Parts: sequence; structure tokens; C-alpha cells
Amino acid sequence: QTQNEIVYMLGDAVESRSRETANHVRRVAENAKELALLIGLDSLKAQIIYSAAPLHDVGKIGIPDRILDKPATLTDGEWGVMQTHAQRGADLLSQSKRPILKAATIIALQHHENWDGSGYPNGLVGDDIHILAG
Repeated sequence: QTQNEIVYMLGDAVESRSRETANHVRRVAENAKELALLIGLDSLKAQIIYSAAPLHDVGKIGIPDRILDKPATLTDGEWGVMQTHAQRGADLLSQSKRPILKAATIIALQHHENWDGSGYPNGLVGDDIHILAG
């Protein structure tokens, strides 16, 4: 329970720094859990995803405010900086051996990958995208 509470507090802190809509991390967690169950993952795996998903954007803590809060369209250079949040988040979380934080590392790194390979940061295709981040 403590780990879950800390995850949500950190997710809320990241959300408050950006222009995300209210309760974004909670909606992401709920949707991720439902999708996990719909594709046949067991309830334990779905619960881990639910607990880890709020940290998907934790890497945004390393994005400068001038980019994170920019009301206009980002330049190509700014967009490149914004895209680094996935790797930054994974790097931050990767030191943990705890199951929820290990799952959060994968989710943070791969949550912007697209099935057709057009995503970032690694342009993964199809089944190369981990089921936790799919």
C-alpha cells in the first residue's frame, strides 16, 4: 500500500508540473489495467500495470519548463527534447529491483512506441514493444 501511495504521489507531482488534464495518471492506470485484463493478462499482472502506470511520464521532471509549459507548437528541437522524457524516466526508475518499479521502467521507456514503428524513443515495431507498455 505504501509503494502504491508513493507511486501515485510521484505521478501527481509530475502531472502538476505539466499541462496534463486533471487525474491523467489515474485515468491512464485504470485504462491500462482494463486493457491488461481484456487481453487476458492475469489479475496480478494487471494490478502491477495499474500500480506502475502512473509513472509513465516521470521523465518529464527533467524537461525544462520553457518546453514543458510552452503553449504553442514545439519546434523540432524542442520536440526532440520532449521525447527524451521516455528514456529519462526509464533511467530514473531502472535502479529498483521491486516488481512495480521494474514494470514502471518498461512502461516509462516504451509508452510512446507505436505498433508500426513510428514511435519513440527506439522505433520499436509490433511484438518488440513489451506487453506492459503496449
